[in-house]
Amino acid sequence: KVCQKPQYRCMFERAIPENSRWNPHSWFRRMRSGAQKLGTDYVIYLEPDVKVKHRHQIQPAYDAGGVYDNFNGPIGDLTAAYLTKLGRERNPGF
Repeated sequence: KVCQKPQYRCMFERAIPENSRWNPHSWFRRMRSGAQKLGTDYVIYLEPDVKVKHRHQIQPAYDAGGVYDNFNGPIGDLTAAYLTKLGRERNPGF
């Protein structure tokens, strides 16, 4: 119901759910698309464990934080081998 109020300029688009840890391109693509639709220079993405204490006080020098987060566990060896096999079937140089 919040998105039905014009002052919030909300929009909703359904996206295919995926795990983007190993290739974050689709996540970055969706974030960039959202920023372009909003016409904004910066997007601050907050995960559920983030506590907002105050407005940002400096303009960020670089885009993106969290790219190198390591709290997501790695995929298992069998899964990695299976995905590598699929990649090599599709592209022998993979």
